[in-house]
Amino acid sequence: MAEVERIPLQRTVAVVTDGSIVVRPSGRLIVPLIQAAIAVGAVALIIQLLDGGGSLIVMVIALLVAMMLGPAAVLGLVYNFFGSSVTVDRKKQSVTVQQGFLGLGIGTAELVPFWRIARIEVAGDYEDELSGGELQDLVQWEVLAVKDNDKIVPIATAISPRPLAEDGLDRVNRLARAVAAMAGCAVRESALSESLPESRGDPSQEDEQPLPRRRRVERAGRRPPPAADASRAGTSDGEEARMDAAVELMRDARSIAVVGVSANPARDSHDVAAYLIDAGYEVYLVNPTVDEEVLGRRVYDSVQELPEAVDIVDVFRRSEHVPPVVDDAIAAGAKAVWLQLEIVHEEAAERARAAGLAMVMDRCTKIEHRRLIAEG
Repeated sequence: MAEVERIPLQRTVAVVTDGSIVVRPSGRLIVPLIQAAIAVGAVALIIQLLDGGGSLIVMVIALLVAMMLGPAAVLGLVYNFFGSSVTVDRKKQSVTVQQGFLGLGIGTAELVPFWRIARIEVAGDYEDELSGGELQDLVQWEVLAVKDNDKIVPIATAISPRPLAEDGLDRVNRLARAVAAMAGCAVRESALSESLPESRGDPSQEDEQPLPRRRRVERAGRRPPPAADASRAGTSDGEEARMDAAVELMRDARSIAVVGVSANPARDSHDVAAYLIDAGYEVYLVNPTVDEEVLGRRVYDSVQELPEAVDIVDVFRRSEHVPPVVDDAIAAGAKAVWLQLEIVHEEAAERARAAGLAMVMDRCTKIEHRRLIAEG
């Protein structure tokens, strides 16, 4: 059985395994039970009014209350036992965030692919002051996913009394490290001084242990990239070895052919090609069905038509279409074939390895390049 780590948070708990991280309700039933009690009371009032010929207006109001709170109580009970607010899935290579409604876990869900996550940050209000200048008694820490367009996606929150601020911070830092390791991105943790003064009103304490500046992450505007500290906690030895091999391949590569590139900017192949160009690689685009330029570059019909033998052939084709691409890469003298996320073809991979090519399957070049940056 996979090892499980449970990290308590604010009314939720993060369950961390090798394959996923799930932030779900901690099982508190007080809200749905109160809702159920009110709904039952409203039904009882309706029955009493029916027997006694009571006011129609009161009966209608009681009926509306029962109709609203009854289903909400049932949904709340189900959500507290089976629901989740955030799911980080290694196999799907994505983070799913449930927006929720009235705390019931129903509503729209946002799907964030790993390759869209620039980094994971921990932010808090440890230094925020009240109107009177005193520090807050309760400290809130947040785990945030910062997307490549600087949009902030909340992952989890922990609130602790100020004397226990370090404990709350340790919990969110552990979660941030686990999410960053699974997403393959950098992590920006927060830190407190070893000794936490009880008040900012004692100058001698401030001189000896100056409090670090804390801030909430700004919701808009570009920020410089953080110092990288991506952890690999929770990965198996075999998985880590494959990660290492992929990262080293990106480190050594100079030229990459993106096979199956799309002219549609909304497609992953277009986005990844643009990212690799910005990252400084010599990128060639290949797709026999595209007659126009993409990203201001010529699109070739095959890898063999390229002006040089490339280091990596990055494939955005369905698994059943991989064998001809591998044959094309072998004939062109490429050094490696890289199949993107959810693309696997063992037979073609064996053929590539037999020809002396390195082989990567079910991984994203953009994610692995970010891992390379995170590792320095």
